[in-house]
Amino acid sequence: MRSCELVGFFVVAALMSGVAQPGFANEQKAQSTHVAEAATTKAAPEPDGVTAGGDETLDQKDGKTKDLFCESIVDEAREQRYYLIEKRLTLLLVETDKRMVEVRAKKRELEAWVQRREAFAEQASGKLVEIYGGMKPEASAARLEKLDTGLAASLLLAIAPRQAGVILNEMDEKVAADITAIMAASARRKDPS
Repeated sequence: MRSCELVGFFVVAALMSGVAQPGFANEQKAQSTHVAEAATTKAAPEPDGVTAGGDETLDQKDGKTKDLFCESIVDEAREQRYYLIEKRLTLLLVETDKRMVEVRAKKRELEAWVQRREAFAEQASGKLVEIYGGMKPEASAARLEKLDTGLAASLLLAIAPRQAGVILNEMDEKVAADITAIMAASARRKDPS
C-alpha cells in the first residue's frame, strides 16, 4: 500500500469519526466519501490481460483511481496534520505555563530562605557577642548549650574563630555537632537548591 493511500485511509477514518478539525469536517465528509467510494469500488474481477471496456486493464484503472484519490486528499491531509501540530503546540504551551508557575514558587521559596538566613545572621548583636566572648570557655559553653541552636550558632560565628573553637570543644558532642552543622550551612554562599 502506498503512503498516500495510507494517509488517505486515516484522513477518511478521522473525518468519518468526527476527530478531524471541526471547521472543515462536514465539507470533507461529502468529498472524501465520494472519493473513497470510487477508490474502493471495483468491477468484478476479470482474468489478467482482459480489458474492461477500453484499452486499459483493470489494474491500470485501479492505479489511476488510487492516484486520483491520493491527489484529492492531499489538502485535507495537510490541514489535518497542521491541526494536530497546532494541538500539540497548545499542549506544550500549557505544560510550559505550568512549569513556569512551579519555577516562580521555587523562586519565592528561595527568597524566603535568603531572608531567614539574613535574619539569622542579625540575631547575634554586638553586645551579646562581647558578653559570651568575654566569658570563660567552660561557662560560655554551658550557657550556649541551653540556648536555641540557631542563636548559639550565630553567636559563635560572630566570636573570634579561635575562641569559638575552644567553646565548641567544651560543649556536649551532640550539641556541638548540631551547632557546627548550622554554622556550616549558614556560611555557604550558594543557595541549597
